Amino acid sequence: MRIHGLAGVWVLGLGIVCGSVLAVFIVVGLLRALNDRSFNTVFPSLIGILAICIVIFSPIERILEAMKAERILEGKCEHTVSTAWIVLRKDGTFEYSPAMFLEPKEYEGTFVHKGDSILLSFRNSVPQTSAKMVFRSELGKTYLHGYDSVENVYHDFYLELNKLEK
Repeated sequence: MRIHGLAGVWVLGLGIVCGSVLAVFIVVGLLRALNDRSFNTVFPSLIGILAICIVIFSPIERILEAMKAERILEGKCEHTVSTAWIVLRKDGTFEYSPAMFLEPKEYEGTFVHKGDSILLSFRNSVPQTSAKMVFRSELGKTYLHGYDSVENVYHDFYLELNKLEK
């Protein structure tokens, strides 16, 4: 899940405040444990350190990404206040997020690659829709151009990764 817009600012601010309070409690707990020579107070500090490590390094997100198929194409389309992105995977699935500022959405589904086109079939959209995207080159760069039939928007994704077989 990705958080964008104003909600992202609030979550970031709340995370900084809570993280700072937790860090202060951890330092105080460790200092108290060292002064008392009692290891009963070290345990809560170790749990706090573990919690901070989980938040900072986000191992759950990395584990989930490792369980998915290899990425063969990644593209982004930057707008004024948001970014649309698409990821195609080796097993024929894709993840797509239109550029929605205050109400971000993510869609998944399957794709078929034929020639210079990619046909996306959205799994979790209502009603069931599909979209066709076409590769085009401009000024030496390759873009994936398409009409988003879910959100009724055109996107030109600049490719950051392209291992798609031609």
